[in-house]
Amino acid sequence: MTQNIPLEVVIITDDSEENIPAIRGHIVKEDVERRLKKFETLIVTYRSKVKSSEHLNNALHKYLRQTQGYAENLLSERQELLDVIDEMEKEDTRRVDQELLLKFIMASSLFLHLLGGSHQFLVASVVLQLIVTAVNVIV
Repeated sequence: MTQNIPLEVVIITDDSEENIPAIRGHIVKEDVERRLKKFETLIVTYRSKVKSSEHLNNALHKYLRQTQGYAENLLSERQELLDVIDEMEKEDTRRVDQELLLKFIMASSLFLHLLGGSHQFLVASVVLQLIVTAVNVIV
């Protein structure tokens, strides 16, 4: 009968209804205190991690709001730039149209002058070209 008796943890209840672990019927107070201290340390660690994650969450939320504000500002500025570019393209198209019209008038007056017409058409078209050029430079 030389059997090894296994080490067991037994729960013993006393009058105050506290659960006290015992090994083979003997209460090990140091073990209970060590385990309580370990759990207290674990709880403190988890609390600090929760506070740290809450702080990180708040910082990320603040950063997200700032980033969203920056994105909205960039979209607004982008739209303004697109409007300016569109306006510049329209003005450029208008100037090209004016230049083509003036060139057509000059070519027509030169053609009329070469066919024996008055030189006044040629002078008038040159003066008109100078006026339009001056107005475009000023505007």
